[in-house]
Amino acid sequence: MIKQMTQFETHSVFILNQISFLSLLPLIAITTSILAVIIVIIAFYLVSTRTEALANRTSKMNVELANTPIEQWLSFSSQDFDVFLKKFLLADEIAVLRAMADFLLDKGIDFSNEYSTQEKIGWMNKHSIIQESNVSQKRVYSKNGIIDRMESLEIVEKKASDSSWGGMKYLYRLRTDSDFIQAYVQALQKKAQKNPNDKIN
Repeated sequence: MIKQMTQFETHSVFILNQISFLSLLPLIAITTSILAVIIVIIAFYLVSTRTEALANRTSKMNVELANTPIEQWLSFSSQDFDVFLKKFLLADEIAVLRAMADFLLDKGIDFSNEYSTQEKIGWMNKHSIIQESNVSQKRVYSKNGIIDRMESLEIVEKKASDSSWGGMKYLYRLRTDSDFIQAYVQALQKKAQKNPNDKIN
């Protein structure tokens, strides 16, 4: 008799626990939904804030590029450029800029040479940019990514290539007619002459 009562009590407790759990399901569902909405709102806010901050830095850098005379750029050392760029660009953006500048130097760019042959120097596709800069494919390929931002800053130019494949469809190069780019590349060249092994990691 006692054993039967114990089994009954155990079964009753089990049923009550199930009922209690089932009664909590709507509350759990509501709580989960609220948390999901909060997470989406926070994510949207962070993306919006980051986009706004990025646009603000782009605008400020455009002003600096437009208003700074070439004489001042030419007085900059490579370290001065590093300080300047870190105010406006992210680390991976600087890595891409440096890789493209190094590529110009490797190909023998000469800003004192005005012949049309200079137009053929320093063009890279996105695949090459990724390899040379060690920056992720997503950051280079994505819409409004690094290359798009540099185009908006007018420090990178683009032209169609002979390939129709995604990453090779267009070729990119630092704008060799930009006072800023000319001074930046020359500063890197001077640094490289002092430290021949200094290359982007």
